[in-house]
Amino acid sequence: MPQHLQYLLRGAIAAALFAGFVTTYWNTWAVDLSAIYFAARSFALDQFDLIYLSQPQFFGTSASVEWQRMAAELGHDGVVVLPYVYAPIWAAVLAPVAAAIGPIAFYNAVLCLHAAALVGSIWATLRLVRLPKAVVPWAWAAMAAMVWALQPYHLAFWLNQPHILVTFLILAGFERYHAGHAKWAGVILGLATALKLSPIIFGLIFLMDRRWDAAAAMAVSGLALLGVSIGLSGVPLHLAFLDQLARVGDNVLVNQLNLGLDAIIIRAADLWSGAPTLPLAEIDVHDANGGIAAIRLIVLVLGVLAIWRLRISGQATRNGSLLSLWSLSILCGPLGWSHYLIGPLILALALCISRPAPRPILWFGIAAILVSTPLRRVFEGRDVDPIWVMATGGLCLLILIALGLRRGQPNRP
Repeated sequence: MPQHLQYLLRGAIAAALFAGFVTTYWNTWAVDLSAIYFAARSFALDQFDLIYLSQPQFFGTSASVEWQRMAAELGHDGVVVLPYVYAPIWAAVLAPVAAAIGPIAFYNAVLCLHAAALVGSIWATLRLVRLPKAVVPWAWAAMAAMVWALQPYHLAFWLNQPHILVTFLILAGFERYHAGHAKWAGVILGLATALKLSPIIFGLIFLMDRRWDAAAAMAVSGLALLGVSIGLSGVPLHLAFLDQLARVGDNVLVNQLNLGLDAIIIRAADLWSGAPTLPLAEIDVHDANGGIAAIRLIVLVLGVLAIWRLRISGQATRNGSLLSLWSLSILCGPLGWSHYLIGPLILALALCISRPAPRPILWFGIAAILVSTPLRRVFEGRDVDPIWVMATGGLCLLILIALGLRRGQPNRP
């Protein structure tokens, strides 16, 4: 295929994907993004005490009566406004925007940013795996088809989840890393960590490779952003942020959207002890169980050690190690939301395209089916217990971990 036709095909696919998600979720009340908007608006109104308010149950309920009243004043009575669990810097930075426009306009603007970030994630991933140029247009088509067919992507856009942007930063950072720009990679990963704390685990990749410059750049950029955050919003809000994180950790959410190991174990134990079946959409909040949290931590540590050993011995590639570590961090994180899968799924498909072999492609196909929209429709039609969705998502993560640990090939990233 001539090069200009390749560019045309890739551009058309990217534009169609962007337009598809934007038009599908335009004017949607984004419950996850609502936390950021109302935190920013509270900051703009000097109502700092409202930013980290939350209900005792925390999950599934509006953060406060004050934010519900604020939403009603803006013409959105009865909506859910979730608690804010991000760093104060983003409330401060976005305060002028939230003061100037209403929530729906804000959600639509961020929706466009997130659709562009999804397209950018595909672009960064295909550069990351270094595909031959002739394969790239068909890889774009395969990526777009997968993204549109799998439930985590639609959930992420329905929520308008900032994790879409975080995913792009992670993939873009590692694209820069594999292109030989280690310091820029560290800076980009530091920014991702400032948006959400979870990307901090990817610093282990730099340590595995003994790239102290990338690790130092990540640490310095993260600390610099912390300094900016304190300068913009002050120490008290940061202490309130830490208290908010502690409240999150005090609970375990048993729900179809949480694929975390502790939630799966708790729900399986409840069913084993004779608990009744829950409606699929039920939100069941448990107090954190120290023993189960210890199991989750042990699995995480053992998994990291295994990935580290295979990586330094050359049996796992850089990108494979990234895929395994990413999937493991979701499974063993405090909250393994299903929309966190959007990054590992893109990376896993790209790796299968770059190193095609029947068995890995088959296993990836199984992993994709486990989190596909059609299978979710089957579950919803039967209104099964959430454990079925949680378990299939957990199995998908295990498959992705195994795919990442495929034996490496010489001179492959």
